[in-house]
Amino acid sequence: MPAGDCISCHMTPRKAKDGAHTVFTDHRIARIPQATDDKSPVMPPVAKLVAWRAPAGALALRNLGLANIEIGERDHSAEHMDEGARYVVEAMKSLPPDPVMLTKVGLVFLRKGETSDAIEIFEYTVSLDPNRAGSHANLGNAYKEAGQTDKAVRELERAIQLDPSLETAYRSLGEVFAKAKDADGVRSVYKRYLQFMPESIAARKALIRYGAR
Repeated sequence: MPAGDCISCHMTPRKAKDGAHTVFTDHRIARIPQATDDKSPVMPPVAKLVAWRAPAGALALRNLGLANIEIGERDHSAEHMDEGARYVVEAMKSLPPDPVMLTKVGLVFLRKGETSDAIEIFEYTVSLDPNRAGSHANLGNAYKEAGQTDKAVRELERAIQLDPSLETAYRSLGEVFAKAKDADGVRSVYKRYLQFMPESIAARKALIRYGAR
């Protein structure tokens, strides 16, 4: 009953799970009670996102669009990502150029395989703020997906120059050299990364895979 004990329904006890050598219990507070078996919980369908407190005009579209894209990335929902991109593009007609909005829309295009559109957006994003390492990394990834190797290397190297600890740029650069069967290039990339992150297991595994010890 609503006036009774809320916890027994909405925080149903579950068996402890083992993860990363630790034991933890699920303490989520569910609006709709979940299944209590040992399998994955039965989740309700994802509804359309609605702002808790929406600002006026284009800013509301911007925020709702970014939220939909975030949910789409998290849940691998093409519907949310497409809807988010539509909102953001509409908001961009009224708001000043915003690298955050442009980046999100570019990532949507890139994940949909529309590399030429993604490149156009990321090039514009870089022109707005040439000193953003992430923008150069995104453009480099788009060039990589389009098979424009030289441009991809140039942008990824620029990203690393601006932020020598940016793991995604090293990883993408390593993928470029690996696709070109340039083992020396791959080794050089991961050796450089280990100068900043010597504890990186992934980098050390990559070096072993490509013949370094």
